[in-house]
Amino acid sequence: MQPGAAAAAAAAGGPLRRAAAAAAFASISSADLQWNTMLANYALPPGCVEVDACKPLFAAAGGKLQHELGDLELAWADAGKLQLLLNLPQQVLLRLLRDGRTRVASENTVFYTFKQWWRRQQQQQQPQQQAVAASAVHDMLKLVRMQHCTGLYAATTMARSLLATRYFSAAELAEACLLASAPRGSETARRLLQHSSAVATFPAWKDAKRPASALQPAEQLDIQWQLPLQQLQAAVQQHLQDTPAVPPLLSSQHTWQGSCFKLSIVLVTDVDAARSRYLGLYIRMLDVEPGTVRTATFKLSFTAAPGNPVEAGLDDVVVGTTRRSWTCVCDVGDDRALSFGALSSWQRAEAKLRQLGLVHSDGCLHVTGLVTSIELRLPACDRAGHQHRVMAACM
Repeated sequence: MQPGAAAAAAAAGGPLRRAAAAAAFASISSADLQWNTMLANYALPPGCVEVDACKPLFAAAGGKLQHELGDLELAWADAGKLQLLLNLPQQVLLRLLRDGRTRVASENTVFYTFKQWWRRQQQQQQPQQQAVAASAVHDMLKLVRMQHCTGLYAATTMARSLLATRYFSAAELAEACLLASAPRGSETARRLLQHSSAVATFPAWKDAKRPASALQPAEQLDIQWQLPLQQLQAAVQQHLQDTPAVPPLLSSQHTWQGSCFKLSIVLVTDVDAARSRYLGLYIRMLDVEPGTVRTATFKLSFTAAPGNPVEAGLDDVVVGTTRRSWTCVCDVGDDRALSFGALSSWQRAEAKLRQLGLVHSDGCLHVTGLVTSIELRLPACDRAGHQHRVMAACM
């Protein structure tokens, strides 16, 4: 009998059946549970959780959930774990975020996770199912520890999201922005935590900070991209044929503290320099809301393959540490990160890359993007209005 079915039978059975279940469940560890078995446990009737005989089974299920997804930053950094996260049944996602062991680099990640999970559910559900799911969305939003979100994330990304505007009232959104913006321990924060009607509705807004993510180092996002030469070859050949609007080569998406990034590579032609060709290396920030400014500090590089002879030109090709701002989704970086000169064929481009020691044993270019800080702000023309809205929320 599967553990979930045994738990249901134990909950419905008499003392002997419960004793037998207790003996069987006592030896179960999180490592013994398959992912689908863990999900099935959380689909059991609520009364099963309260049965003493079943408690070891639910403890093992909680351990399995924590082992796989208990660090949200690591889950967002792993494509396989990300799919598990976004496809969690609602009650399992709630259990994950209610667990005091769940770790983040920023509480922004919690709201971002809810937003992306909700978006996935909206895409997958039929209209009649959406109405049922909507009735429980407040249960999710109640788990965001609002005082630990960053102020401008709450005022821009959160406040302008469809999820927040649909399920928070205008007054609740104003108080969320104020609580996230108020300095910890300030009189404003103290008054809000004690007297805010929104905090009374969403008590987790005042909960303690979650444990720190194990994503190391926690203060930066390290994007590693292995670009196969075949993909670069196709782009170079299109460019050499003067194909209009050759799309950039893009890495997978990486998420950190509620902000999303991709690396991109574009072949660039300088028509004023005998049609010299360059590889441009860029970073793209996604989900930049209209009317906001996002600033990030980053460093980009093509990494030299290990084991190359130590000769001039065989070091990493680095776009030095740069601080740039985004007001929309676009690529920023260096148009001339790597020079090919007057390029006439893919063979010459490949020879140049190998000469520079940039082709690794896996047949890929290894591209690194290191993001060390993210800031959000409003344009100067919007700050007075934002301050007025914050002051109005205090009254």
